[in-house]
Amino acid sequence: MRKVVELIKAQLSFFTIIPCRSRLSVVDALSYVDISILTVSPIILTICCLPVFLLSYFKVLKNIELTSVLMYSSLLILTGMLHIDGLTDVVDALFTPREKRHQILKDPHIGAVGGAALFIVLTLGVVAVLSSRNILCSIWKIVLSELYSRLSCSMCARMGRPLHKGLGSIVIEGVSRRRHLIIVPIIVNIIASILILGCLKAIMYLVSTTLISYALIKIPVRALGGVSGDVLGYSIEIGRHISLITLTFIL
Repeated sequence: MRKVVELIKAQLSFFTIIPCRSRLSVVDALSYVDISILTVSPIILTICCLPVFLLSYFKVLKNIELTSVLMYSSLLILTGMLHIDGLTDVVDALFTPREKRHQILKDPHIGAVGGAALFIVLTLGVVAVLSSRNILCSIWKIVLSELYSRLSCSMCARMGRPLHKGLGSIVIEGVSRRRHLIIVPIIVNIIASILILGCLKAIMYLVSTTLISYALIKIPVRALGGVSGDVLGYSIEIGRHISLITLTFIL
């Protein structure tokens, strides 16, 4: 039990801006990235959704659009924009000559293409949550998109070899030793989707989201020649936003 608590603290300290001191290292936290859906996601969703739901329930916040955007924004802020950085770096690299792509990934600055991609993705995310009929519908979108983003990351970690030594290689080496653990995010997503959407809509949601996100993740993996920390961050945000867009047509 103590090791489980320490793992939760280690993953929270890496995946969120919540200050947690753990006896486990970042290596330990990233080696078990498949179970972050059980350790990190519930805490993130509780912090992002519960206060807004209570404010809405007690009529403190009556504007559905405002409450929806607050939840979506808090989700990105709580993760420290960590995965957003990966998204911009990967898109910038895809639109540069092949010989310069790995160099672009290490560049801390955001290029014009990455900035445009960031604007498009965030705009789609905001529109997706604004389209909610009520606050409960918006909460379900945030919940399912967060859960799916973890599955998206797990899939990406199994798509290619490490580009170089770093955070990405730690994740890939960890999942290569525990390939069976991908069943955890798969089962959690299936159960949550069925409970929230019902069987038929859950199948539609999971199949369509997986096909689209898999294709969009495979493109940079092939173009760059492997998986890095930036590519993993990209996969999380791609999975999250494809999920939000798909749910707009289902919920």
